[in-house]
Formats: sequence, structure tokens, C-alpha cells
Amino acid sequence: MSDDEILGLWSEGKAHAPARPVLGSKKVIAFARAVERGAYERAAQECEAQISGSDYQYLAWHGHWDLMAQSATNCADAIRALGEQHD
Repeated sequence: MSDDEILGLWSEGKAHAPARPVLGSKKVIAFARAVERGAYERAAQECEAQISGSDYQYLAWHGHWDLMAQSATNCADAIRALGEQHD
């Protein structure tokens, strides 16, 4: 998300929430980035969980395990890269 998108969502949310102390835009963006990184990491972990899933034996017997494991690893790496784009 861009900084402008984050601030737009923050402003939208404030319109519906009870009055709160005003935070500076830098603090809002820093918090949003932390949440964003956490969400990306959780998604990457879900990809990696597929590598050790219950389909292991079936895929190993049929010669597809390496392809699935590599695809899950590639997916996790791509998601983590998205999480690092604003670092």
C-alpha cells in the first residue's frame, strides 16, 4: 500500500470511530507498515506449511513433491519480498 492509501484508510476509519487523540501521519504509517509486514509473514508461513502437509507421501510416491515444495518456497519468498518493499 502507498502512504497515501494508508492515510486515506486511517481518515476513513476515524470518521466511524470514537474520538481519539490525533496521531501524526508518520506514526500511523509506521503502525500500518508493522501490521502489513506481519500479515505478509503470516501468509508466507502458510505457503511453507504446504511443504510439510499431509500430502507429502502421496506426492513423494508420484514424483511431484519437489515441484510442489519449490512452488511453495517460491511463493513464500515472493510474499516476504512484498513485505520488505517499504523497508
